[in-house]
Amino acid sequence: MERTKKRSVILISLLVVVISVSYYFTFFEYAYHPEYAYYHSLFRDLWFLPLVLAGLWFGLKGALRTSLAITILYIPFVVMNWQGMAPRDFNRILEIAVFNGVAAVIGAVSGLQKAREKALRESESLAAMGTALSAIAHDMKNPLVAIGGFARLLREKEGIDDDSWRKLGFIVQGTDRLEALVKDMLDFSRPLGLTLTKQDMNEAVRDSVMTLESKARERRVGITLELAKGLPLVTLDRVRIDQVILNLVDNAIEASPEGEAVVVRTLHEGGKALFEVADRGSGIALEHRKEIFTPFFTTKKHGTGLGLAIVSTIVGAHGGEVRALQTEERGATFRVTLPLAQ
Repeated sequence: MERTKKRSVILISLLVVVISVSYYFTFFEYAYHPEYAYYHSLFRDLWFLPLVLAGLWFGLKGALRTSLAITILYIPFVVMNWQGMAPRDFNRILEIAVFNGVAAVIGAVSGLQKAREKALRESESLAAMGTALSAIAHDMKNPLVAIGGFARLLREKEGIDDDSWRKLGFIVQGTDRLEALVKDMLDFSRPLGLTLTKQDMNEAVRDSVMTLESKARERRVGITLELAKGLPLVTLDRVRIDQVILNLVDNAIEASPEGEAVVVRTLHEGGKALFEVADRGSGIALEHRKEIFTPFFTTKKHGTGLGLAIVSTIVGAHGGEVRALQTEERGATFRVTLPLAQ
């Protein structure tokens, strides 16, 4: 991939240089060879070729960088032939504007097309993954419930020796983790139908946080609420958003060391309602920031890698966005943005 990109950059650069040299060469020669005037005009128009290629291959930034290079190479010609803003001078200034305008349009259109293609590929991939996960999870669910249930019953029997009791404990712990994985797989694979109603975001945050207070106390981690006053109502599926809040706050509690506090705040910006969950843990490595919402990506020892993927899916279905913010201090902050009720 990198090799192909370098080759494309070299090709575009060579085209710009060769066309520029040819353009100036024909300019200096057509005083002696009038027929070169046609070639001179041709090479000026050929500058559009690297512009189009840069836009198609590298999007808006690539196209604008190429148009800037062409503009810099073209300006000496404009200066050498300046006639005090004569019609020809105006035409040449207009040509510079056209170069940059074409670059902007082609680059923007190409970027939008690539974004649509990427979204389509991801959608098709997630749909296929969801179907496979659903089949696997359903096959795993019943045996796991049976194994975990029998292990718990055996542990409660009298007369069992300590070694066997400890081994049964390992079985129970293992099945609990697998059952959690199956639950996440089923949540991820199910079609996301929303029941939307107007809700108070502050109330949703308070209720969800209350559910996790006992876990926070066990881990000796505090929870601080910073709720915005007068926050407008938000159109959401309360059950699904509760799932999002619980997942993010639970992750923050697990990431925070003893004695620290998780901060959960709500905000109101323009036509959006926001809530943030900030922890004081070790933070998210820069190389992981783009992958944390990818299914099955996890840095936890016993994580399923589906929690944040489910969060992203739910928030996206609400027309919102979830992001992991860069923080100057240690820790991580997740921000969820949702549209206000219409």
